[in-house]
Amino acid sequence: MTPSTIVIGAAGAVGKRLCAALTAHGTRVVATDRMSVLPGSLRLAMGGSGTCVGGIDVCDADALRALFREHADERTTVWNLAAPLSVETAIDPAVAEAVTVGGMAKVLDAMRHVGARRICFTDSIGSLGAAG
Repeated sequence: MTPSTIVIGAAGAVGKRLCAALTAHGTRVVATDRMSVLPGSLRLAMGGSGTCVGGIDVCDADALRALFREHADERTTVWNLAAPLSVETAIDPAVAEAVTVGGMAKVLDAMRHVGARRICFTDSIGSLGAAG
C-alpha cells in the first residue's frame, strides 16, 4: 500500500486547499471531516483522486481508531486541521478545549495504535474561546 496522508478537518478552507495541493503532487490523501457527507467542492478540489470519509469527529475516539485501522499505517502522515467554528465557541467556550486539546489527544491515540508518528497541526481563532 502506498503511504497515505490523512487530512482531518478536510472540508474547511485550509483543508480543501491542502487536499488539492497534496493530490496534485501525487500524494494518496484520505480526506475526513465531521460532516457525514463531504462537500462536492472537496472532491472536485482533489481532482477525482483521494478518498473521502465523512462522519469522523475528533471528539469520537472510536471513529478515529476505525479510520486509522482502515486507512493508516506507520508510514502515514496526519494533518489535524479540526477546529471549532467561532460561533460554536461563542456559545460554549468548552468546545474549543474539547476539539483542540481533547481531539488532539484522541488523534494521537489513534496514530499510536497503527504506529503513525508524523503529524502537522493548525488551529483557528475559534479556539481562543471567551475571555476569562
